[in-house]
Amino acid sequence: MKKYFPKLLLFISLSLFCYIFYKSEFFWSGNKRDYYFYYYLFSLFLIFLSLLFVFNLIILNNYILIISASIILSVYLTEIYFNFFHPNLTKNYKITKFNEIGEGKFDLRSKAQVYNNLKTQNYTITLPPSNFLNDKLVNESDIFPLSGISNKKTLFCNENGYFAEYFSDKYGFNNPREEWKKENQILLIGDSFVHGACVQEGKDIASNLRKFTENGVLNLGYSGNSTLIQLATIKEYFNENSSKVILFFFENDIEELSYEMKNKTLIKYFNDKNFSQNLKNKQFLIDNKNKQKIKLNFKKEKNNIYNLIKLEKVRSIINSFLFKDRINLKMIKQFELILKELQEFIITNKAQLYVVYLDGYYENKALKRKIKNIANEINLKFIDFKEEINNKDLNFVEIFPFKLPGHYNENGYKILSEIINEKINLN
Repeated sequence: MKKYFPKLLLFISLSLFCYIFYKSEFFWSGNKRDYYFYYYLFSLFLIFLSLLFVFNLIILNNYILIISASIILSVYLTEIYFNFFHPNLTKNYKITKFNEIGEGKFDLRSKAQVYNNLKTQNYTITLPPSNFLNDKLVNESDIFPLSGISNKKTLFCNENGYFAEYFSDKYGFNNPREEWKKENQILLIGDSFVHGACVQEGKDIASNLRKFTENGVLNLGYSGNSTLIQLATIKEYFNENSSKVILFFFENDIEELSYEMKNKTLIKYFNDKNFSQNLKNKQFLIDNKNKQKIKLNFKKEKNNIYNLIKLEKVRSIINSFLFKDRINLKMIKQFELILKELQEFIITNKAQLYVVYLDGYYENKALKRKIKNIANEINLKFIDFKEEINNKDLNFVEIFPFKLPGHYNENGYKILSEIINEKINLN
């Protein structure tokens, strides 16, 4: 073992460096160098260490082998714990809290189990547009969907003890059917928080805002969306005769933007002011494409072994500490350019744009400062939800399900809509 260990370590180190270089410079086109910086350092350290062993500058002995094996074993035991044991602890905590409230039984089924039970009852499932980011267009008539399947009961997610669901509108968004007919529309754009994760129909932000105005309130948010998909969605579904106010919700969507910038269809919305897929008239194609993708996704099983080998959980924990307050400056600049493009589009169509910043369970103060500065520089009204919560002497953690990381609970979305109504005259 001592004889082959140095060469084996050198081979693994060089392979790891090449893989990191490929991911950073080719797959992500250099957009995520900040993220891969520490991986570069780690691989270079391993290369340096292995060279010391190869040239006998450090004598390899049993102690070094035992220490190395112990470190590797400890890391993988940690990965196994967070993959198989920790989720059960969190689930048991939620069940206990849910039972204390006494509102029925906590639904322990997986989303796949629930969907398989309901799909014969005209149900579908949410499918984020980001699922299509790596798909190649078959021909010129092919499309990139920006919404879900239309006019169907849609199964969402479970963070509050029940599976949220809603009846999708004619374009596949989470809205009542009649909302599109109303004048003076207020459009909401964002990710899963705007979409309504993970609360029942009527408890999301848009539904709460409808209580304060007779104007139309349209929810164009969808899970997983970042700024470029949001720009594309506004350009496709904006009604120049009715849309008057756009609420742009931001919740740490910078990293997802790097994925979207690589898509050849989406980038056209930024580069070409007149580009459109004319999606309002292609809902039949959108529905079919979503159905095919859902069917394909359910055939694929999650490769937990592959994720375990890659130390997905351990790396996620390490990254949460290393990158807690770090931001991708290249993507921030891209975000600024897209937000300016969105502002120009909205001003041209004589509407108003507001930025609403939503903090997740863990706050990224550096990112918030950047987004706020960008909004101020281009004269956009900026609403800081957490700051408003603190001004009301409310406990921010209490707006999350069971006070654990996730989306906002029903009360959280209700408070958010009340604050928006205070800041903006919705009528």
